[in-house]
Amino acid sequence: PPGDSHWAVYGAAWPVSGFNSSQPRQLLLGTGRCEGPFHVEVTWPDGDVQSIDGVEAGSALVVDEAD
Repeated sequence: PPGDSHWAVYGAAWPVSGFNSSQPRQLLLGTGRCEGPFHVEVTWPDGDVQSIDGVEAGSALVVDEAD
């Protein structure tokens, strides 16, 4: 929220398929009226954390889990 110095938005992607269906691989996270730049952290299933600084509102990011 505006005025707060720290807040979190969470999302999870489960790109799996089922009978006649599948889940999208993209996440859409909203920031409301807050303006960037933002610090983004991605926590992967194996526990690794990827940090990205300077993300502007309205940006599209492509992040891949490193092998």
